[in-house]
Amino acid sequence: MWTQPWHNALAQPSTTAPPVMFEPPAALTDGRHEVWIAAGGSGEWGGCEVWASVNDQTYDRIGVIGPGAVVGALVTALPAADDPDETSEVTVNVAPSEGVLYPGAPSDADLFITLCWTDDELFAYSAATLIGPHAYRLDRHKRRGVFGTPIKEHAAGARFVRLNTAIFRQSYPVHLVGHTVYVKLPAFNQFQNMLEGLDAIKAYPLVLTGASGSLTGVQV
Repeated sequence: MWTQPWHNALAQPSTTAPPVMFEPPAALTDGRHEVWIAAGGSGEWGGCEVWASVNDQTYDRIGVIGPGAVVGALVTALPAADDPDETSEVTVNVAPSEGVLYPGAPSDADLFITLCWTDDELFAYSAATLIGPHAYRLDRHKRRGVFGTPIKEHAAGARFVRLNTAIFRQSYPVHLVGHTVYVKLPAFNQFQNMLEGLDAIKAYPLVLTGASGSLTGVQV
């Protein structure tokens, strides 16, 4: 007899995996100053709250991240290449978020539908082949240095993010450019229960550069 798996609504959530936080090019923010956060988890992780601070002492809740972010790292190096890139390949592992990378077509890469981030370069892929548990080979037609980001070689171990709708976006006022903000991501389980205590959660710092918007008139 077939039965559905049983899930414990009071299960302790897995801790949120180390997030990727960055400021995207202004072309993706319409010139607004924004921080993008990609976060995920495995096991009983069902999502997390997003708390931010400018002093690492008092925090404000600014949002929620649900399942769906694809976060991982490069298993092999991604060499620098001309755009479009028809020759290089790279293997990525997205186990920290138990993510899935769906293949596309060359037109998807050309339209940046399969946009990814690694080490401050944006690129879009066409072929994604599952070669192991949560491991994918990205090869064939790729677009490199999308939206003016620098094309460069990326070493194995560099962080990787698939830019999908699960990315958390937060705007910030221009006067914070040059300052450090701190982010905590307490997790809850798949039933949105058992939220982790904020005091026990690691804080992740990020220096705001203003790269996502105009710096006109900024004084820091």
